[in-house]
Amino acid sequence: MKIQFLKNKKIIFIAAGTILILLAVLFTVNAVSKRTLKIAFYQIPDGTKEAMIKNIKPLESKPKFYTIDGSKPLSKKAFKKYTIILTYNSKSLTEKSSLIKSVPEDTVSFLPSKIAASTKIENENYALPVLLDHFELAVYKTYRTQLNLKIPQTLKQLTSYLIAVNENASYPLLVIGADDNELWGFVSTFAESMFSSEQYEVLCKSLYEAQKTNQDIPYNLKLTLNEIKKLMHLGLMHPQWTQLTQKDAEYLLKDHRVGTLASTLSMHRKLPNVLTKYYEATIFPKDDTSSKFGVVCPQVCAVLTKNNLKTADGAAAVLHKLVSDDMQKNLSADTMLAPAASVGESVDSIADDIRFFAAAAPAGPLMTLSSASFTDPAQVHRYAEKIRAYLEQ
Repeated sequence: MKIQFLKNKKIIFIAAGTILILLAVLFTVNAVSKRTLKIAFYQIPDGTKEAMIKNIKPLESKPKFYTIDGSKPLSKKAFKKYTIILTYNSKSLTEKSSLIKSVPEDTVSFLPSKIAASTKIENENYALPVLLDHFELAVYKTYRTQLNLKIPQTLKQLTSYLIAVNENASYPLLVIGADDNELWGFVSTFAESMFSSEQYEVLCKSLYEAQKTNQDIPYNLKLTLNEIKKLMHLGLMHPQWTQLTQKDAEYLLKDHRVGTLASTLSMHRKLPNVLTKYYEATIFPKDDTSSKFGVVCPQVCAVLTKNNLKTADGAAAVLHKLVSDDMQKNLSADTMLAPAASVGESVDSIADDIRFFAAAAPAGPLMTLSSASFTDPAQVHRYAEKIRAYLEQ
């Protein structure tokens, strides 16, 4: 009986010891987890994400990287789970500003004032712009030289330019409209070019209300789409441009059938250089009467969450490093996008021009209509389909 009791007692001690060890391990893992800098990417293209991981990894903070499902809305849980979120500037961020820690002023000071102002609410920056994309117009230099044409500066000049270049090009203006990002970029840029930045902001609010209640396309957006349809009816755009893919564009570019290409910088980079090297990229033309204009410029931003105070200093240090001269130079070279900071070598003159446009435009860099108006990626696509249907009528 005594022997059995001692055996049971021994088993109890072993079990208790095992539980204590497990608790200690769990406590240690939890403590380490709380000190680990967790950086998540949301809707950042793979190439850009890989380049950013490559450049952030060597930092002393030794962060862990995660990818948030980009097909779903950016949830509040993400702001409670990760320390830094890298994503595009959007309504998803402005709506969750209460979950975001403002970017330190000494880090924001690396940016041109207009770029810094683009992520500011009540004098505090909810996000730090790191890289800039841009919706551009690229003109085929051979046709421009042959016809002795000047690069168009206004929408009226753009129409005249396209009519003139139609003598040589099968498709004076090409847009890769099957890609939602390209469609939204083109429509947004055209709208911003037609209206002032203030009216563009009104349009963003109208679109937000319309999509929230599943209403028809807002009147002021229809005005923009109708102007685009005029170019289509004049035969100045590919008749099926809303369904045109990147491969389609490459085929047409290869045969020198395109007079101008309107695209994001990131799409420009995806196209083979052997096809795009004959195109000169410039800012999209503005309406004659638009005095206070901006540039549609999707910005890859870093966001500090209020998730974990133990990693706050390390997270702030990462953001500071992201806009340092060396890091900006490396990120621009690796992503082929434009650096956001005032100083930091651009990968080429195209990227350098984009930073200049964003910094010099009176209204600075602007979100696309979709980024400024939608928080649900599925709704972005559904509304893109609405726009295609309207343009194809």
